[in-house]
Amino acid sequence: LQRHVSNEERTLLLDLFRKQKQDPVASSVVTQLPAVQILLARLIVIAVSYCGNDFNEDDWDFVFSNLKRLIQSAVVVMEETSENVNDFISGVSSVEKENDTLEGLGHIVFISDPSISNAQNALSAFSLLNALVKHKSTEREDNLKSLADETWDPVKDRILE
Repeated sequence: LQRHVSNEERTLLLDLFRKQKQDPVASSVVTQLPAVQILLARLIVIAVSYCGNDFNEDDWDFVFSNLKRLIQSAVVVMEETSENVNDFISGVSSVEKENDTLEGLGHIVFISDPSISNAQNALSAFSLLNALVKHKSTEREDNLKSLADETWDPVKDRILE
């Protein structure tokens, strides 16, 4: 659901987005906090949605690096969960009750890790970005076209991988 934002709101949002990438030292320490990562993931989705046509190359690099990081962290959690399920199943005897087995699996696959929520936001941003590139909005078409030609295809392939 997208609402109309004024030029002033769009400018403020773009400024806020760009401030998140200004200090790499603070960024490396502070952005590791789960609450900060959640807020950053949400900000990226909103900024891509409302300001994507105004992004420059540095903005896109920041978006891509964060999307990759957010998705990769969720992949790690999913791989660990998969290993836990495999370990659990291999340790279950056929004599054990079905309900106990299902309950045990339910506890294993219940993931409350913030990286899953962050990955959902990253995938939302990825989807929005894909739509932007496909439709090459009339505003800033050159910017989006160069993004699509130079950067988007390899990044998209890597994320889909």
